[in-house]
Amino acid sequence: ATAMGNIDFFTMVYWVMETVSTVGYGDFSPKTVLSKATTMVGMFAGVALFTIQVGNLLQTMSNQKQGTGSYKPTKRGHVILVGGGVSNIDETLLVAFVQELYHAAYRSHWPDMVVMTGEAGSLGRVRDIIDQSIHHQARQHMNFLVGSPLSVLDLARAAAGEANCTYFLSDTTGHLDAWDEDKENMIRALSLLERYPQAALRLMLLLQDSIDRAASMGIARHMCFSVNQMKSGLFWQSCRCIGWGRILSNLV
Repeated sequence: ATAMGNIDFFTMVYWVMETVSTVGYGDFSPKTVLSKATTMVGMFAGVALFTIQVGNLLQTMSNQKQGTGSYKPTKRGHVILVGGGVSNIDETLLVAFVQELYHAAYRSHWPDMVVMTGEAGSLGRVRDIIDQSIHHQARQHMNFLVGSPLSVLDLARAAAGEANCTYFLSDTTGHLDAWDEDKENMIRALSLLERYPQAALRLMLLLQDSIDRAASMGIARHMCFSVNQMKSGLFWQSCRCIGWGRILSNLV
């Protein structure tokens, strides 16, 4: 027994919850100077801890909204989306990519995605485009960062060393000359491989000749694919039927 009466474990838990919740019925209260002092220290520590945690939570939410935060890997795994197609907001390409990756048929295998944009000004638009293109349940897997794959710190923020794959998308809207666009994407990929040599990546290039140039720079051929090469392959496949009429219809 104490000055507060008989106190067991459940009573103490009840009193703690009553105090923390700020209800404070007063049915249990410290009586001695020592117990009052101890309770005061505990209350102050609780308020301070709660304030600090709320502040950290608000700061984290602000960083995520502004793209200045960082991604923490989960058991689900994650992929990184970066490149000229993201920085210059190639809307058609972005929509096609995320809709395929987050197709309802693959729901059980949806990974987290880190989308890295080069400028803070484009972050909001990229976020809106992606959020409007995918299922609402897939949005919880999206993480948006402002940064560059040329920066070691930004790669670390995106947990690039632990990513399942990093996709470098080219800008197909014509903001840059095709070779200049390919060159910039190759530089981005080389920056990743320099920091994480074992990183898995897929490098999208516009020109078929750029694959040879990428290989000469140390990027494995199986990591690269050319848009023009894919177009040629699709055209060849569509013209396999015998007959001039079929060929002409494909040309039209």
